[in-house]
Amino acid sequence: MKHDSILSALAQTFRRYPAIERAVLFGSRARGDHREQSDYDVAIYGALPTSDKTALRIFCAEDLPTLHKVDLIFMSEQDGTPIAESIQREGIIFYDKDRK
Repeated sequence: MKHDSILSALAQTFRRYPAIERAVLFGSRARGDHREQSDYDVAIYGALPTSDKTALRIFCAEDLPTLHKVDLIFMSEQDGTPIAESIQREGIIFYDKDRK
């Protein structure tokens, strides 16, 4: 599965969760210095219940049609951390529920 297809599949899945406000790609894939095997680092903004977080992690691990690992970071747990600053600086928004 190609890069754009992976992000598109993730965005389509995120639409099913009204609490997700936006999703941001960060890390090496956002910076453009990734390797073919590099994972996808995705920050999710919104107050999701634990059951939804678990369901999304399972989807990424088992149902997303790619061999690439997708790491989800839930930003409600990361406020004020160095990773939040890094995401703010280098992240690329690929899903925003207010944008169609």
